[in-house]
Amino acid sequence: MVAVDRASGERVGAAWYRLLTEEAPGYGFVAPGVPELGMGVAEAFRGRGVGGALLGALMERARAEGFGALSLSVEDGNDPAARLYE
Repeated sequence: MVAVDRASGERVGAAWYRLLTEEAPGYGFVAPGVPELGMGVAEAFRGRGVGGALLGALMERARAEGFGALSLSVEDGNDPAARLYE
């Protein structure tokens, strides 16, 4: 999923999820069948609601595809991301 700035047409963020395995888990792996979320927003566009919009849209898509949960991890010190995910 990609966020595009309406004024410039520039891609300013992206969010995705992927299924991982116990043999090759990601940092946020919790169980097989629970996709791990990944996302990023261009620094100049942080704090403008882009991350929240991407997260909401991705959660809707996950529900529509039959997933009841998503997992993720946040790097220590990335307080803005931690607040977004709470």
